Amino acid sequence: MDINLMNFIGNLLFRISMIAIGLVYISLSPIAAVSTKFARKTTMIWLSSIIVCSRIFCGIKVEIHNNNFHHEKGIIVASNHCSAWETFFISQYYNVPVFILKKSLTQIPFIRIFIKKFNMIGIDRDSYSKKNIVNIIKNANATLKLGRNIVIFPQGTRVPIEETYNYTQYPYKSGVAMFASGKRIVTISTDASKCFGKGLFSKKKSGTVNVIFNEIITIEKEDSKEEIANKIRNSIEVGLKKII
Repeated sequence: MDINLMNFIGNLLFRISMIAIGLVYISLSPIAAVSTKFARKTTMIWLSSIIVCSRIFCGIKVEIHNNNFHHEKGIIVASNHCSAWETFFISQYYNVPVFILKKSLTQIPFIRIFIKKFNMIGIDRDSYSKKNIVNIIKNANATLKLGRNIVIFPQGTRVPIEETYNYTQYPYKSGVAMFASGKRIVTISTDASKCFGKGLFSKKKSGTVNVIFNEIITIEKEDSKEEIANKIRNSIEVGLKKII
């Protein structure tokens, strides 16, 4: 069979499966609204289905390097963000951690029930205020003290893998400094966009996604915002140089 036709069929089957599984997931939101345990279990099943279906239908395999941080708790996880895949993978890997995300995502019907249940931290980038910053720091510190992990994408947006080193257009933002002082951060590097694409329903290509867990860095309390951003960038860049 022609490889392009096989790829088309695989992508079609993946999208059909995601729609079907997604509808079931959404239909369970009323139960998830009253049971955190149920919400977490169904979310983990949904996340696993994305990884499994992308492998079965689209031939996307995963190769994990330096897998030493699976059981770390109460840490910040910082990754480059080149596709939707790493969001799903990290969510599954760390058993649905807390994400720092755009506040607009917390308004999506049905999905917002799960987001609220997991205490995701929404940020309105257009209206930072002293009160907002205090609340973000308070929520983040409380989350880490409970032993839950917080996930950040320090560039604040999806960055095409070919634009990895374009720090002029895609700088590492210093906003994480709001709650990173004195904390530990595990950094992750991945090239997922070469296979998965930008979003859940974007075109998929067969291949192997590399995920490198680089190291755990400690943010000193005296580090400036710029120093924190540079520490994270330099650590992620080490892994990216190995896989790009």
